[in-house]
Amino acid sequence: MSKKQKIDDRQICLSMTVDDANVIIGALSERPFKEVFDLIGRINKQATEQLNGCKSKEAS
Repeated sequence: MSKKQKIDDRQICLSMTVDDANVIIGALSERPFKEVFDLIGRINKQATEQLNGCKSKEAS
């Protein structure tokens, strides 16, 4: 990140299909590991939590 860019820590919520998320992760995986590993991890964590939440609701 260049010195001119500011970090914006505000959060947004995105809604997409699992396939769309996998395409994004695939595209990110083409970037250097040190640039994207944390972002891929956060996407994966949120997706896992959400999918596990959906399974719990379906079982009820």
